[in-house]
Amino acid sequence: MSSAFAVSALVFAGFPQGTIDFARDVKPVLDRHCVECHGPQKSKADLRLDLRERAFAGAEGGSEPVIVPGRAAASSLYTRLVTEDKSERMPHKAPPLEPAQIEAIRRWIDEGAKWPDEVAGVDERRNHWAYQRPVRSAVPKVEHPERVRNPIDAFLEARFERDGVTPAPEASPATLVRRLHLDLTGIPPTPEEVAAFENDKRADAYEQLVRKLLASPRYGERMARPWLDLARYADTQGYEKDARRSMAPYRDWVIAALNENLPYNAFSLEQLAGDLFPGATRSQRIATAFHRNTMLNEEGGTDAEEFRSAAILDRVNTTATIWMGSTLACAQCHDHKYDPFSQRDYYKLFAAFNQTADGGKTPEPVLRAPTAEQERELEGIAKRIEELERKLTAADEALDQEQREWELQPRLKPFDELDWIPWVPTEVYFDPPGLEATIAPDGTVTLNGVIPDRVNLTVCRDMLDYDEFMLGKPLVRLEVLPFESGDRRGPGLASHGNFVLSKARVRFWDGNPSGYYDLIQRVVDVDHEQPGGAFRASHALDEDDSTGWAIGGAVERPHRIIFEVTPEIFREARLLLRFQSTYPKHILGRFRVSTSSDPRGLGRGVTCSPWKSAGPFVAASFEEARDTAFEPERELAEGKPFAESYRDGTLAWRELELKVGQQKIPLQGERCATYLRRTITTQRARQLELYVGGDDAVKLWLNGELVHESQDYTTYTNTPTRVQVRLREGANELLAKVTNGNGGYGFAFDVGYLTDDRITPEIEALLKLAPEERGVEEARQLRDWYRRGPSVLGSAIADELTKLRKRRDEIEAMLPTVMVMEAVKEPRQSHVFVRGSFLTPGEPVEAGIPGIFGAMASSEVPTLARFELARWLVSRDNPLAARVHVNRMWELFFGRGIVATGQDFGLRGDAPSHPELLDWLSVRFADSGWDMKALVETIVTSAAYRRSSDVPRAEYERDRHNIELARGARMRLEAELLRDNALAISGLLVESLGGQSVFPPQPAGTWNSAYS
Repeated sequence: MSSAFAVSALVFAGFPQGTIDFARDVKPVLDRHCVECHGPQKSKADLRLDLRERAFAGAEGGSEPVIVPGRAAASSLYTRLVTEDKSERMPHKAPPLEPAQIEAIRRWIDEGAKWPDEVAGVDERRNHWAYQRPVRSAVPKVEHPERVRNPIDAFLEARFERDGVTPAPEASPATLVRRLHLDLTGIPPTPEEVAAFENDKRADAYEQLVRKLLASPRYGERMARPWLDLARYADTQGYEKDARRSMAPYRDWVIAALNENLPYNAFSLEQLAGDLFPGATRSQRIATAFHRNTMLNEEGGTDAEEFRSAAILDRVNTTATIWMGSTLACAQCHDHKYDPFSQRDYYKLFAAFNQTADGGKTPEPVLRAPTAEQERELEGIAKRIEELERKLTAADEALDQEQREWELQPRLKPFDELDWIPWVPTEVYFDPPGLEATIAPDGTVTLNGVIPDRVNLTVCRDMLDYDEFMLGKPLVRLEVLPFESGDRRGPGLASHGNFVLSKARVRFWDGNPSGYYDLIQRVVDVDHEQPGGAFRASHALDEDDSTGWAIGGAVERPHRIIFEVTPEIFREARLLLRFQSTYPKHILGRFRVSTSSDPRGLGRGVTCSPWKSAGPFVAASFEEARDTAFEPERELAEGKPFAESYRDGTLAWRELELKVGQQKIPLQGERCATYLRRTITTQRARQLELYVGGDDAVKLWLNGELVHESQDYTTYTNTPTRVQVRLREGANELLAKVTNGNGGYGFAFDVGYLTDDRITPEIEALLKLAPEERGVEEARQLRDWYRRGPSVLGSAIADELTKLRKRRDEIEAMLPTVMVMEAVKEPRQSHVFVRGSFLTPGEPVEAGIPGIFGAMASSEVPTLARFELARWLVSRDNPLAARVHVNRMWELFFGRGIVATGQDFGLRGDAPSHPELLDWLSVRFADSGWDMKALVETIVTSAAYRRSSDVPRAEYERDRHNIELARGARMRLEAELLRDNALAISGLLVESLGGQSVFPPQPAGTWNSAYS
C-alpha cells in the first residue's frame, strides 16, 4: 500500500481538480489499454471491462473483486496498476499507464465508482456521444473575461478556472506573425512583413493580418495539402508499374475551391457526386477525381473486377474516415466489433459507389481539363473560326464572279475519265507456283488454286503497238476488283478480302540482252488507302517488303492506284507485283491493268527536287541540339540564301541519291541535328498533304514558316504524321531539321495525293450542269467547295482556317486530362461479400447509410444513390460531418484534435477533451453555411491560438500533450513545408499556381534499366 500512496501523491499534484467523470476520464483509458484482453473478443480471467455489470461482478467468476466503490486500495483494477511485481502489473506485457491515468482511476473508485447508464455497455454503442446530433451549448460565464477573445476561450477558461490553471501570456508579435504565415500560407514572413506587423499599432492589426492571409492564393495551397493526403492524391497509378497519370487538374480544383471559400457541404458534394448534378459543369466533373485517386493496376494478366472492387472498397473506407470519422473498414468482412456498424451497413455504402463506369485496369473515363489560358485561347480560336466560316458562306459578288470565270476555263479531266487502254496479259507467272490465272477479254485477271502465304506475281504483255507510250509521261492504272461470286468479299485472297501489295514494278525489254529496266517513277493517284497511314500507296514503291499498299476498311468496293512511268519503246512489258507481307495470304486475287497517255491527264500534281542535306551539327546534348538554331535555321529566319557550306567547309550541302519510292532517309551522328531541304514546284497555288516523321525530333518549315514540329520517334520507325500545307504558285522551299539523342536516326517524308486538284465525282457532276440548271442546294454545295479549294480570294480565308484548326488541334493534344467519376448506363446489382471477398458475393444489398442513422433519401434511379449519400453526409442528419471537420482543423492549428483519434470517433477512439467546445464549434460551423474560412478565422483569432509556447518546464510536465491548451502549440513543420520554407528563404520558390506536377531531378542512368 505504501507504494500505491506514493504514486498517488505524485500524480495528485499535477492532476486537475474537480470530480472525475467516468465517460471523460476513465472509460477512454479502459477502452485503450484494457478492453483488448478484457472485452468482447477476449475476456481473460472471465473479466469484461466494457460492460458495467460484468466489471462490477469481478474476475474469476466473481472470486476476485475488481471494483469496490469507495475503496480503491481494495480494488484490483487499481492495485494491479501500481504493484511493483511486474508479473502482476497491468497492462500485462505492455508499458505501464501514465501516472495521471492511474490517478484518474483511483479517484474515480474512491469517489464511488459511478458508471452512468448511458455508457453501461448494453445500448452504449447506439448512445455513444459521437452518434448523437451535436447541440450548441451556452458559452460559459467566466471570472476572467479579459483572457477571452472569442467563445473558444470562454470554454477553455471555464476549465482553467475549475482546475486552478493560469494560461500562458500572448506570444510576441514576431512569433505571431510567423505562426500565422506558416499555418495559413505555409511560407514564412519576410523580414519586412515581420517589421510591418510589429510596427502596426492598430487595435485590429492582428485580425487584419489574418484576413489578408486568408485572401492570399497561398492559403489554398497550404490548406489543400492535408486534404490531398486524405484524398490519396498521387501522380502515379501505384501497384507494379506505378505509371504516371494526370491528376493535377483535380489538385488545382481543390486549391481554387479553398481559395474561393466554397462551402464545405458544396466542397464535399461536388467531390463525391459532382457528375450527377443536372447539367454538371466541367469544374464539378473535375471535382469527382477525388474518388479516382484510387490505385490502378495495369499489369498484364490481372483481374479487372478484382481491382475495380478494391477501388470501391477504398472509396467506402475513405468516405467513412473523412465524413464520419469512423473505422468502417472493420466491417468489410464481418460486423464491426466495437461500433454499431453491421457488415450489411458497409455494403450499403459500397452499393452507392458501385454504380460508376470506371474499371479496374484502365483510366477511363477521363476528362480534358484545359487551363484558364488554354481555355481563353480555344474560345478565341472558336470565335475566329465562326467569323471566317460566316465570311466564306456569306453572299460575296467578287467570289461569285471569280467562280464563274473559273468554271469557263478548261480543266484537267478526272483520272477515271481519261482514255484508258486495257492491258490484256499474254501470260501470268507465279513464284512459287500453285495459283492459276483466268484472263477475261477486258483484261481482268482472276486467281484461283492453292493460296500460298506469300507470292511474286508477274503479268506479261507483248507491246506490238506502243504508240500510246510515245506521248508525254504515260500512266499505268492497277484496278483491284472485288470477287463477283462465291464467299469472297473483296479483291484479296485473305479471308477478310484485303491484301498487302509489298512492291509494284513496271519493267520493259527492248530486245537488248542486258535485260529488263524499271519504268515506274512515282504514284500519282490512289482512291483509297487503309486508315492509319501504315499501308500507304507509296509503300508499294519502296524496298521494304514489310510495308505495302492495302485497302482495309473498304474492301467491298473497287479501288485503283495510278503510276507514272518513263516513256520508252519496247517489245515486251511486265508488271511485277510482290506480296511478301508478314500477314499470310494477303495476296491480290482479282485485278485489271490499263494504260493511258491522254494529254488531258498530264501536267497535274507537283514536282519535287532531290533532297540536299547538311550536317550533322553536334551539340553537348539532345536538348541543346534540338533547341539551338544552327546556321541553316538562322539563314532561314533572316531571309538569307543558304550558304554552300558551313564550319570552314566541313559541313556542306550535298545531294542525296535515293531510290524510287524511298521515304526513309537514314542519318548519322549522336547529340546532333541534320538539315534537309528541297524545292516543291506547282503550276498554281494549292493545298497538299505531306507525311513527315523523324527520330528523335523533327521540325519542318515551308517558305520560312514552321508548319510542323514533333518529338515522337515512332513517326520515323512506324507511321509518319500527316501534315496539310498550302503551296504558292511556282517554287516552294522546304527545310527540315532532324535532331537525334543517341543511336540511329533518320527522316521520313512523302507527298500525299489528296490535293485540291482532285474533283470528286459529285462536284464533277455539278460542274456539268449549267448554272441555271442547278438547284439551290446544288449551287450552295458547289460554291462552298470552290471557295475552300480553287478560289484565289477564298484560299486566304481557307488558309487561315487551316492554321486556326491546326492550332486548335495542337492545344487540344496538349490539354491535361483527369480521371473522373461517371455513372454506369446499366445499374449493377450489389452484394454483401462473404468474408469480404469479391469472389463470393452473398445476399443482394441496396444503397443506403448505416442503420443507426436511419435512412437517406431514396432514389428510383440506382445511379443517383451516390448523390443522395453525398447529400446525407453533409446534412445535419449526419452527426459526424461537422465534428470531424472541426476536429481536423483544430488538429491542424494545435497539433492535436479535441478528439485525439481524429479518424476514429467510435467507441475505441478517444473521448473529446472539450466536448462542449467541439459541439459548439460544429453547430456554429453548420449554421454559418459551412463556411471554412470563417471556421479558420475563429480558431486563429482566439487567445488560445495566440498564446506563447515558452513556459516553465513544470507547465510542460503538468500537461505534457497540451490537452488543456494553457500554452501555445509547438509542432514540427511538415516535410512539404520544410522544402517550401527552404526555397522561399533562398529566393528559389516558384510562385505560379497550378499546372502539371514537377518531375524531380533523377540521378543519371535511372531510366536505363529494362524495367523502369
